[in-house]
Amino acid sequence: MSTEPIQVMYCPVCGQPKRSMTKKLYGILTCRNCIDRFAMRRFQAAFLDYVCFQIFALPFLVVVNLVITEAITNIDDIEWARLGIFALTIAVGLILALKDGFNGFSPAKWLFGLRVYNRNTGTPATFFDSLARNWAPATIPLVPFLVLASVRRGQRVGDGIRNTKVIWLKYANSPVFDVSPTKVKVAAEQTTATPFELDPKDNNPYRAPLG
Repeated sequence: MSTEPIQVMYCPVCGQPKRSMTKKLYGILTCRNCIDRFAMRRFQAAFLDYVCFQIFALPFLVVVNLVITEAITNIDDIEWARLGIFALTIAVGLILALKDGFNGFSPAKWLFGLRVYNRNTGTPATFFDSLARNWAPATIPLVPFLVLASVRRGQRVGDGIRNTKVIWLKYANSPVFDVSPTKVKVAAEQTTATPFELDPKDNNPYRAPLG
């Protein structure tokens, strides 16, 4: 029988002891349970935001489509009408992309205790941050599926564009959800280097004098 002690690791999010952790969230080893729970919250928030937005947007698009169609009196105007409807659809999608700009919240993210931060400044996301991270999944088909596939790692492609980060407010003090400004963190790492002390008994003739 082996007498080697069992190595216990503690999840940086929930703090529970784990025998092993093989998956990373935002580059930090985290237990699978916390990763799954965080990803599920993001899925649910994104789905609810999309559904709520469509409830208001679809009737508007349908009405505009009917109005434009009824207004067409010349067959030559059909292509222009189609182009206008397409442009309006893209514009509505871009409005959806602004959803995280309410001080880092969207309606569903607020409900599920999530918030978006700009990692360069350490402050909640602005409407510009939200637009930069959301424009592709809001306007390009199939992109939302690629986004959902990368959520388990924490940072998705849109977050990399604007260097944003979605955090779980319940565990905001965890290092996994640290949103300290990137430049401040780099400076702190540079100033915490371990000093090197010379041995006074060292007879190396090429070293600088001690005193």
